[in-house]
Amino acid sequence: MNISATIHKKAQMLFRQRIESANTFWNNASEEEVQRLIGTSRLIDGDSKFAEKLVELRKHNDAILYNLYKHYENSAKKRNYYKNGIVNKKLIKDEEGKTLTNKVAIFLPHVAWTGGMKMIFTLGDILINKGYHIDYFVPYNSTGETLNLEVGPLSVEAITYEDDSVIHSFSSNYDLAIATYWDLIFPLYQNFKKTVHFGQGDYNTFSNKPDKIKMLQLFYSLPVHHMGVSSFLTDIMRQNYNRRSWIVPCSVNLSKFNVNKDLRKEDYILVIGDAANAYKNTNETIENLLPIAEKFNTHIKWVTPTKGEFNHKLVETIINPEQPQLVELFQKAKVLVNGSLIEAFSLPPLEAMACGTPVVASNNMGILQYAVNGKNILLFPFKNYDLMREHITNIYTKPEIELSLIKEGLETAKDYEEGAVNEMNFELIRNEFLVSRFIKPI
Repeated sequence: MNISATIHKKAQMLFRQRIESANTFWNNASEEEVQRLIGTSRLIDGDSKFAEKLVELRKHNDAILYNLYKHYENSAKKRNYYKNGIVNKKLIKDEEGKTLTNKVAIFLPHVAWTGGMKMIFTLGDILINKGYHIDYFVPYNSTGETLNLEVGPLSVEAITYEDDSVIHSFSSNYDLAIATYWDLIFPLYQNFKKTVHFGQGDYNTFSNKPDKIKMLQLFYSLPVHHMGVSSFLTDIMRQNYNRRSWIVPCSVNLSKFNVNKDLRKEDYILVIGDAANAYKNTNETIENLLPIAEKFNTHIKWVTPTKGEFNHKLVETIINPEQPQLVELFQKAKVLVNGSLIEAFSLPPLEAMACGTPVVASNNMGILQYAVNGKNILLFPFKNYDLMREHITNIYTKPEIELSLIKEGLETAKDYEEGAVNEMNFELIRNEFLVSRFIKPI
């Protein structure tokens, strides 16, 4: 079994264990402990009412008082009230005497190359460029071993850990841990001083099924910070889990994804998506594009990150292209078509816009972070293929629509330029997470 497969197998095993462990944790917690956990979660999110009520009812502990004291740093009366109530005065001295290591631990859910992994490593690069030391961690059959991994186009060093029981042996070395999948929240909350969950979207979180929500509440209710790539994820966290999630949007490197005036546009339709992922809806989208490809005497180029095949003379399959080739595919395409059911952000349409290519896409929710129907994109309801084909026909037959979409798309891409977005995301991470002084209630 190769390294990637071993990591994947170990991650699956730990995933199941974490659900069981989190369930046991909440079942064994006393009523007061549960209230302190919820109160601290609300306080982290900016709502102090629950924690203040615990103090009124004498159900608090020093950690609750300390967190309220820090929450009210700019209000002398309330700050002093909660500070003076702390029984163990050494707590204040110990917490405020701590020095930061400027080290951050990022725990990876797997090592397959996906859009989510691209976002994770971009986040790591942002912190590295600001002077932070980043260590990536992966589950494996050993602890403390450094693996040299190839993750898509990236070469990454990652440190191994055998299971969650060993995390305590190195957690004190870091100011912050980042959980890049929700199951990681539980062990990181238990072992690190401070944890941030970075959500890139997954189909359990997207689900409105009561059993899924109940399961994820075991993790999302813990007092950790949350950030995600779009307002769509923010809305889910608020509506289903009563949690605040800060937005750290994706970005586009405009030095790589741009208009190349030396290249001539071609007539093909570009589709990007993994056929193995049912939510991408790739095969059915391509099937419903065939009539339009025949109508305009063109063909479809399908880019997939993994092995795939669509057996039709009008479909060319391109597997995991290098980035320069991918950029050129964007630049030469007549139109990019995305037919996915649901996305957290949907980056390829934004990359297409940066390359001067019009986009037709399903309203997959995450895309609304930047998409404005009829202005910079043409949207259609999921599986409304008649409207999808109508939109594409308009791009092929009405130059004014095509040119308008190109113009507006380029302006949209500028708003998500990598340097500016990364700077904004870092300011948020530093101000809301890295300097946060809240402590764990239990």
